[in-house]
Amino acid sequence: MKTAVLSDLAFAAPRLRTDAIRWTIVLLATELLLVNSPSTVLLVAVPETLALIQALAIDEERCSWNRLRLALPITRAEAVAARFAVAALVAAGAIALTAGTNLLVAALFAAVPTLGEIAILPTAATGIDTTTLALCCCASMSLALVAAGIVLPLIAWRGSTLGASLAMCALSMFSLLLAINARPPLPAPPALLAAGLLAVAAIWFIASAALATRIFSRREL
Repeated sequence: MKTAVLSDLAFAAPRLRTDAIRWTIVLLATELLLVNSPSTVLLVAVPETLALIQALAIDEERCSWNRLRLALPITRAEAVAARFAVAALVAAGAIALTAGTNLLVAALFAAVPTLGEIAILPTAATGIDTTTLALCCCASMSLALVAAGIVLPLIAWRGSTLGASLAMCALSMFSLLLAINARPPLPAPPALLAAGLLAVAAIWFIASAALATRIFSRREL
């Protein structure tokens, strides 16, 4: 399992570095000029996780990486588990990057009030809201796990197909709409709601990994 995860991370490293730089620039511009809100966390995790999954699938098919990876001392089940683990790590990393940027910009607005004058929107500086930020992080992680749990079995079944790509686009758009409308009344206390979201998403993610393992074990490479 460790070998499979490390091989996937090594394969994805160049793209991850590029994406991290790109998203940092986009996030800083968004938080400084438009809105410094915890809901920006929802903008990154799902699209970034799905973009990496799709990019890896396309790259794998182009260079027959699946066959090369299975030449390593790993089983097909470990290869699938590694892909799910990498997807979860990417989602967690994207969330950490976004949350860190949000807190950094909020601290800058608090320390230098005149900084808000560069913002395009007058509501750019919303202050530090750790409760909402923590809830948005949990919601974003849950969405990323659910989205990966939908797309990865499709890729395990047919590879990077039009259907998988359309599913990724639809899920990314859903996370964008959720980020734009991220302030509905909460149906439960934030901590309980966050725990429930993560629990349901984790169960879905594990069940999806089991399904993808069965599918990939029967696939001709």
